[in-house]
Amino acid sequence: MHFVQITFVAFICIISSVVNGAPSVVVTIKPLHSLVTGVMEGVAEPYLLLKGDQSAHHLTLKPSQAKEIHNADLLVWVGPAFETFLSRIVQSEALSSLVLMSAENIVLLPTRDITHQDEAAPDHGEVDGHIWLNPRNAIGIVQAVVARLVDIDDTNGHLYRKNGRHLEARLVALDAMLERRLKRVQGIPYLTYHDSLQYFEQRYGLTGYAVTTLSELRSGVKGVIRVRRLISEKKISCLFREPQFRPKLLDVLMEELSVRDGVIDPLGAEVSLGSNGYFVLMERMARAFEQCLIDGA
Repeated sequence: MHFVQITFVAFICIISSVVNGAPSVVVTIKPLHSLVTGVMEGVAEPYLLLKGDQSAHHLTLKPSQAKEIHNADLLVWVGPAFETFLSRIVQSEALSSLVLMSAENIVLLPTRDITHQDEAAPDHGEVDGHIWLNPRNAIGIVQAVVARLVDIDDTNGHLYRKNGRHLEARLVALDAMLERRLKRVQGIPYLTYHDSLQYFEQRYGLTGYAVTTLSELRSGVKGVIRVRRLISEKKISCLFREPQFRPKLLDVLMEELSVRDGVIDPLGAEVSLGSNGYFVLMERMARAFEQCLIDGA
């Protein structure tokens, strides 16, 4: 019994020595939080700033969220083109932050012009912030996080590196699995309610013909007619939306033209927290494409 007590105390001391020296890390959105959690496994757990389906573009921080940012040793975010509300805060607080859009090994895509898709989309100089939807970018994200954490917390550097290698191997396997499964849906046209899938589409050769927004549908009869014409002419059978969006006009379109309703969740609003969350999110997206474009046909 005495030996068991000593061993338990020694174990607690080891754990405490690791945790007490761990940096305080704040991550903005769930997909990134999952990857950072994986890198920090065995050291500490990062704080998730945006819960559920909170918008990364427009947000008024609660006092508790502002406090977490203020006390953080590191803020991990996509960048000012995505979490627009954070730019001023980062500058005024002089925070140590990791801007993933500026990290190495991240492929960036320009924001698409979704109102003239029959023409070549002009380059407005703006960057699409949904970088995590390409698993190859996720590998770059993991590498950037590992490098920064080792830099500020070399004591636990061996754990960050070990976890990073493990995550990279999982992401390579995930990418290969998604590529294999999504070959079945290449060439099948679809509509999306929110233009958030460009990285996913380009990585896996998907051919979403048109992307529409609620503002286009609200633009009057012309906007609705255009969407109806696209659905009819291009034989589009599926319209993807995100969990938090279900405009009544979309219901009307689906009913009149027999278009199926597909749900995609690029922010992981319905995915549990944890290091496995990113992998669940991406697998569910592949399943949503299969169900709406093939299984439901």
